[in-house]
Amino acid sequence: MSHGFSQEYREMLAEALRESSGSDTGSEESGRPLKRHGGRRRRSDERDTDNDKRARIATASESVVEVSDGSSVSPQPLQPETAGTEVISVDSEEDEYSEFDEDFEDVDLGGTARELDRASLAEEITVSVSRPTKQTRKQNLVSADERMFRKTLHMLYLFTMVAHGVVRNAWCSSPEVLRVLRGQVPGKLLAEVDAFHEQQQRADVTSAAKSRRLLDVLRHLMQYWYRSWTIEPRHRGLYKKTWEEIAKLWEQPAVQGENVTKARFVKRMEQRRGSRDLAAQGFVALLRALDINCRLVFSLQPPDFTNLAVLAPATPSDGSSKEASPAPKPSPRRRKAASQHERLLSALRVNRPVYTNFRPQPQDDAQYPVFWCEVWDSASKRFTSVDPIVQRYIENVGTRSKFEWPNNTTYVLAYDRLGGVRDVTRRYSVHFNAKTRKKRITRDPRGQDWYDKLLRGANSRRRLASNKIDQYEQVEFEQRSLKEGMPNSIQDFVNHPVYVLEEQLKTNEVLKPKISCGTIRKKTKAGKAGDLVPVYRRSNVVTVRSAKAWYLRGRVLKIGEQPLKVREQRKQRPDDDDDDDVRLYGEHQTEKYVPPRVVDKKIPRNSYGNIDVYQPWMLPEGTVHIPEKQAEKAAKLLGIEYAPAAVGFDFGSGSRGRGASVSVRIAGVVVLAEHKEAVDAVCEYLREEEEEAARKRREAAALRVWAVVLAKLRISKRLDREHGLVEDSGEDVPSESEHEPVADDDQDAAGGFVPQGPNTEELDSGGFDSGGFLPQDTPAQPVSQDAPTSDSGPESDADAAAAYSDSEGYEFEYSD
Repeated sequence: MSHGFSQEYREMLAEALRESSGSDTGSEESGRPLKRHGGRRRRSDERDTDNDKRARIATASESVVEVSDGSSVSPQPLQPETAGTEVISVDSEEDEYSEFDEDFEDVDLGGTARELDRASLAEEITVSVSRPTKQTRKQNLVSADERMFRKTLHMLYLFTMVAHGVVRNAWCSSPEVLRVLRGQVPGKLLAEVDAFHEQQQRADVTSAAKSRRLLDVLRHLMQYWYRSWTIEPRHRGLYKKTWEEIAKLWEQPAVQGENVTKARFVKRMEQRRGSRDLAAQGFVALLRALDINCRLVFSLQPPDFTNLAVLAPATPSDGSSKEASPAPKPSPRRRKAASQHERLLSALRVNRPVYTNFRPQPQDDAQYPVFWCEVWDSASKRFTSVDPIVQRYIENVGTRSKFEWPNNTTYVLAYDRLGGVRDVTRRYSVHFNAKTRKKRITRDPRGQDWYDKLLRGANSRRRLASNKIDQYEQVEFEQRSLKEGMPNSIQDFVNHPVYVLEEQLKTNEVLKPKISCGTIRKKTKAGKAGDLVPVYRRSNVVTVRSAKAWYLRGRVLKIGEQPLKVREQRKQRPDDDDDDDVRLYGEHQTEKYVPPRVVDKKIPRNSYGNIDVYQPWMLPEGTVHIPEKQAEKAAKLLGIEYAPAAVGFDFGSGSRGRGASVSVRIAGVVVLAEHKEAVDAVCEYLREEEEEAARKRREAAALRVWAVVLAKLRISKRLDREHGLVEDSGEDVPSESEHEPVADDDQDAAGGFVPQGPNTEELDSGGFDSGGFLPQDTPAQPVSQDAPTSDSGPESDADAAAAYSDSEGYEFEYSD
């Protein structure tokens, strides 16, 4: 590093100072040379003098460079150091400033520094440079308790909504509703329906003609029902609530909807008025009244338990404005409700029948149904979906259903007339395996079992067994699964039931055989096409385990088998000398474990003195396993050959960083088959003996408790007799006896205790009753049989209670 400033640097610095201050005056220069410091530079506030030509570099939040002339008439005061600002003094001879660091040193410029124009360098430079702060990534995921709450609420919602569908389906099949709706159908529609039923019985009509006739009848009935039903906009119906809406229910009560009972349901069907959900249910009842085989379809709208985002903080709102639940997006097409005169003119122009209860176009209702109808087409062996209210649409579902968008079809249930309940989500979801399945509780085996039990419990007894319609429907669902194809994104392959990627396999999974069924192209961050990734079928995935893990499942390796996969072992301790690699094998490389035989009536044991019984077939021939906890004691009493049975391992948390603790789980013993009856008999006797001992312990504990209760009652009775009854008035009012002096004769009864004296003759029944306790050296007096019952009875009970209370640890025997 040079000991002086270059000429170009001094000229540029002087020019900058003239432009900023407008004056070019100097200051007194000092001939004292600068000193070299071996360590870090001290702060500038400790060495800020007029003679030292230093530059002050301040790091702040804004990038501002201020140059001020220190020799001006009115110099600018130094700004105080603020939090987050670091001021460091450096020598002005630094010719390169690559980065601003606080490790600077004073450099002795020697004689060259005195020859410089000190007047042009006696200035103060303040440089503020902004340093970008690292933004900490916020955790927007909820806690484990909140996850469990959301999952539990999701399951409770499914339970209640399945029951809700069962009740509404039963109401749609009630005779009262069917009689009311059939009586209101116009004669023209009744004649058309009768002709349709007659055609369905004819054998000379093709299946296509029968299906076409069914669609015509459904279209006319849908038009009739849509025009005759009046929707009440104040009843919104069911919709999917967000977690923000659910959280608000804890703060303010929910808006009560229409409480529909069966009587009100029948009345609503007579009046043709109600919500759109009631309208769809009424259409199902209408078809059943006309003997058309149909099902009530209910799209459940549970809250999404897979949404783990933290709720946004609630914004305070004043009492003048009420926060209403977010309404669905209104229809872009709106029209003014037509008057009665306009409806009549419109009916005359298009030559259509006129119904009195004309339904106006909804304005704020959601544009997808929650309830709709499925009609069985016996000619084509498939269901036809009908939405008579919201979309007014009849559909034979193909690849994509119109009921799916934008509806939340996570759970779609169908209720038939016989009380059967089936999950038909597969029909209305295009990407069921890739997307919909991940939103359901059935994405794991435990949730699938719970959901199957729920639907099985909702079915009636007549519909527990599947019929021919269910079999046709199951074939349709399997075909739709095959037509779904592979997902179009890498993320959708995670836990996909049909396809899998090699990079998404678990540590104990391999592909066998490794045959690709297709490829998918990755996308880079820039959106460009990446490499092709092979796709495999989930059926080719094989679960591999170590030899120990297979032994716990009752299987051993075959001779000469090579591992399918080798992975590094996770060491629990740093100083563990075990093998670093774990060899994993498939089930096809193992065989069932064959236990050793019993020789000379000696049960084979392992190195720990136990016998491994992890699976039933691991028992040696001629032995039995008795899992009773008294079995080992019984075998010892009988003096027979036995071996403790090791049935598994218990894994606990380790201590002091030593990893998890493992302990073997012993359950009963293994004995010879000829000793089984004797061991069972002794075990039964030991169980009865333990139960009898436990009963005696409970009785003794109960007697001790009763002794304390009787002693308290006796003391309370004595206090009431000697001091009078005390009324509990809430205030501590002293009695008259408290102010009276205590006589010497009443010392025995004054404190409630018997004094420690040798004279035991005074401890008669009255003295004992007054004190309540016996001296330590005075034995309890036996109670005579001819004692008067008026006074000696309570004392006799108290004596017995006191005796029982002092006999803790003894067993008692009683007889009637």
